[in-house]
Amino acid sequence: MQLKTLVAAVSPRQIIGPTDRVVESIAYDSRRVQRNGLFVALRGEKSDGHQFIEQAVEKGATVIVTDHEVQSPRATVVVVENTRNALADLGAAFYQQPARRLKLAAVTGTNGKTTTTFLIKHILEKAGLRCGLLGTVRYEIADRVLPAVRTTPESLDVYDMFAQMVNAGCKAAAMEVSSHALAQERVRGIEWDVAVFTNLTQDHLDFHGTMENYFEAKARLFTG
Repeated sequence: MQLKTLVAAVSPRQIIGPTDRVVESIAYDSRRVQRNGLFVALRGEKSDGHQFIEQAVEKGATVIVTDHEVQSPRATVVVVENTRNALADLGAAFYQQPARRLKLAAVTGTNGKTTTTFLIKHILEKAGLRCGLLGTVRYEIADRVLPAVRTTPESLDVYDMFAQMVNAGCKAAAMEVSSHALAQERVRGIEWDVAVFTNLTQDHLDFHGTMENYFEAKARLFTG
């Protein structure tokens, strides 16, 4: 995909370098960057992707997306307000908006997410609607079953798997959406057909700090 097309999805503050580049892949882990790739530098809880920009360039990145100006003579630098938001918006554009071609059910809550998503998938498939699944136990793309890395994948991976579901003939997807994912914009830009809230009990306060913050994160599924 042309960088010019992708850049339009993120409203950059600044672009340093040429935009007439072809982007063949997107990565947020510098170890997974490929030739003619775009690398998005994310700030995580334990590490900062901005520290791995040079590694990404060495691996073949020709475009770097950052939240501040950096110098990289071999790559175009795209400066945005928030790289997590940009990752989701870039993923949606790169995979050509696959979420819009699926009926989507999101399930959030402290307990019961996994059971509920499996029930939704079973009901839909009994009704003749091929359904993918993303959750704690595993990811299902049509007949393929993949090990789950986390309850809700990173936004780029969500859009990648949605695209795979569409290509495999799925018409719907059931997905667990964790409070971490909502707080970290991993489901940014997705319009849900159905949203389910199971319950809220004390959990994840190491991340959210208070029950009020925990609730507000869950509520974003319905207010966003």
